[in-house]
Amino acid sequence: MTNLLISMEIMHDVFKTYAKRDGDAETLSKRELKELIQAELPGFLEKCASKEKENEEKVKQLVLGLDEDEDGKMNFTEFVIFLTAVILMIHGFEPSPCQKTK
Repeated sequence: MTNLLISMEIMHDVFKTYAKRDGDAETLSKRELKELIQAELPGFLEKCASKEKENEEKVKQLVLGLDEDEDGKMNFTEFVIFLTAVILMIHGFEPSPCQKTK
């Protein structure tokens, strides 16, 4: 298996690991998404907010911004879009929504 295929399998496995915590393995709740971000993308939220309450609000905004079917949860398709945005931000192709504009 190629590195890219392995990476895609890992993304799917990570999604399923967190999504199933509330009994629904097909979507991430806000809580599950927050747990995933804190464990798998350490420092991501802290760049956006310095307090726990602000972190919770940032997770809520992430879900709302990507929640195309407006069900309050993140399905795997929405999760892949989220990861793509994170990859683009990390590599400087897109500005982080956490950065202040001048």
